[in-house]
Amino acid sequence: MRAYETLVVFRPDLEQEAVAELVSTLKMMIEKVGEVEMEDDWGSRKLAYMIDDKYTEGHYYLIHFKTDDTALLEDLDHIYKVNDAFIRSIVIKRD
Repeated sequence: MRAYETLVVFRPDLEQEAVAELVSTLKMMIEKVGEVEMEDDWGSRKLAYMIDDKYTEGHYYLIHFKTDDTALLEDLDHIYKVNDAFIRSIVIKRD
């Protein structure tokens, strides 16, 4: 299986319960076709620049996972784009 990581930045005004629910959804999606290796809640951090003319900080969350299903990568990207809880996201292949 190929190794990937996804880093997401949630809106800072989200409740911790909402963040936990979204992370749980992401992990369930990954576990259907792969495995979560590691997750790390980085908490609230200052952003390098203002996003959407209103956010100066965000809640960061990192997930390392393995999968052979490249459709999962597209599904994650789609979720990140349509849900306004995510202000930034990235999925990259790890070496």
